[in-house]
Amino acid sequence: MSHMPSIFRFAELYQQLAMYDGLSGKGRYALLSLLQHLTEQGAAAIASSVLHYKPLQLPKALPLRSAAAAEQSSSRQTDGSKVQRPSTTQQGGMPAVAHQQYTAAGSDVSTVKQLELVRDILRAVQGLTGRYCSFNPASTAGNPATSGPGVLIAPHDQLKLQLGYRTLMHELGELGFLYRRVLAAIQSGRSPHTGSVRQALCAALGEEVTDFYRLMAVLEAQLATPQPTPGADETDVAGSYLSLRRLQLWLAEPMRRMRFLAVLVDGCANRVGGDLAGRVWAASKIGDPLASSYATRILHQMCVPLFDMIRRWVFEGVLEDPACEFFIVPSSTNTSSNRDLWRDAYRIEPAKLPPFINAELAATILRAGKSINFLRDACNDARWVQEWAPGASEAAAELGYGQLPVLERVVSSAGQRVDARLMAVLQSSGELDKHCQAIRRVTLLLHCWTASAPS
Repeated sequence: MSHMPSIFRFAELYQQLAMYDGLSGKGRYALLSLLQHLTEQGAAAIASSVLHYKPLQLPKALPLRSAAAAEQSSSRQTDGSKVQRPSTTQQGGMPAVAHQQYTAAGSDVSTVKQLELVRDILRAVQGLTGRYCSFNPASTAGNPATSGPGVLIAPHDQLKLQLGYRTLMHELGELGFLYRRVLAAIQSGRSPHTGSVRQALCAALGEEVTDFYRLMAVLEAQLATPQPTPGADETDVAGSYLSLRRLQLWLAEPMRRMRFLAVLVDGCANRVGGDLAGRVWAASKIGDPLASSYATRILHQMCVPLFDMIRRWVFEGVLEDPACEFFIVPSSTNTSSNRDLWRDAYRIEPAKLPPFINAELAATILRAGKSINFLRDACNDARWVQEWAPGASEAAAELGYGQLPVLERVVSSAGQRVDARLMAVLQSSGELDKHCQAIRRVTLLLHCWTASAPS
């Protein structure tokens, strides 16, 4: 067990040596024999060993049997013969089968240059099918939990690769799989029938993907830098070159971001308006500071159309919501012409109310818009609304997420101004005093009737 890291280290170094074009197969064999001989003799005998050195005759390794050959060998045995099972233990307590697989994976030498693997991975992380890395169509289009892995690497008979490199290609290929899911969500939100809040979400996701494109352009430019030859000093290489390990470090943060975005778009499916904004708001309240910053940045852009709906409703009394995203909706209980404009016209839809707007603020927003509609439709005072609304709405033109205290003050001030105008119109018309006097007389009459009634 203690020699396992050495196996992978040796395989990695030998792969770099094999990619060096200056040595032939016999030259590599002679060099390895010399290194082994020097290791056995020690540093004191280096000079004499070099003078009298002859290459060792190393035994050839036996090829491992494939699974098909093993099945064919077992099928030739008769039913009465006793099957000899491989030993289940090995030195150090390791199972024999696992030890063979581990040794085989560690001793494999890649037949593909690392630069080609890096170039193929860069295509894969951008959602493109490469020569060695592809994607599972069923997993990309459906549920990845039930349709198998999303990333497919070329099998061992087509791509001889070390176990560490193959695992690394799977890990980096996941970024391309996640990118395809986010890109599909962005494209689905560009329909003209999509609501403005979802379109804002797709625009925010598009900006996150644009940052990813910039990083890809930087990495593509680094492909032109040649990789150092085995044994050369990396400081002698001019510029930054790319290897699989370096690419893993470059893509660590984009992987984390893309994984969060993929989870976010899956959670936002079939949600609209305030409910959609509430789902992103919940994602901004998790403990991960990076994920919280991503969600907050997206939420700022998503709330632009939502706050625009609030501004138009509070200052103009206009409900412009073709996709039914706003939390104030027309009441469908009474659609007749003689309906009560104050009680039966509009109501709050709790399912569309975002969690960062409390019930008290939502009621204030509803009352401000209803007062303007009552002034315009019942009191025929549309001229005052047209003169007052443009100047008053300028104070709320730049409002967005993160400015909820300012929104509360603006809505409260607008509601008070509209209520004062409504009371002035009702008093100037003379109808309010008549109604108050009638209510007073009815109240006194009921009081007298109650006092004179027998106990």
